[in-house]
Amino acid sequence: MAGTAPADAPATLLQLAAQLCHGPPFDQERCLIACLAEYMRDLSGDREPTLPPLPPTLFDAASIPSMDLVTYAHRQHEYAHPGCEAIITAFALVQRMVQSGRVIVTPLNEHRLLAVALLLAIKLTKDQYYEN
Repeated sequence: MAGTAPADAPATLLQLAAQLCHGPPFDQERCLIACLAEYMRDLSGDREPTLPPLPPTLFDAASIPSMDLVTYAHRQHEYAHPGCEAIITAFALVQRMVQSGRVIVTPLNEHRLLAVALLLAIKLTKDQYYEN
């Protein structure tokens, strides 16, 4: 079901990063942001067609964004400069949202949830940040 971690999914971002980032040299931040996006994409997965549609939430877009989530995450990294600490904090925030059961990650809200998680994480971990 969408919104819950698959049974065989890695439990931590570091385990996921180890799977995707094969040895040095690699840009740790770019790898971590890609891992976070892949994790969220796995959470949003395709719902079974037999399940009824989920009721829309305030975070849902009108249609699925044309930009792939990984590309969007790299764009966020390029312009927001979150740093490794903020990316790992964003991962923890996403995990908490999903584990609480109040948020189901879907293709309609994954971009917005990623942006909010990164924004909050940057404000929590950085001494200087852009005002919004």
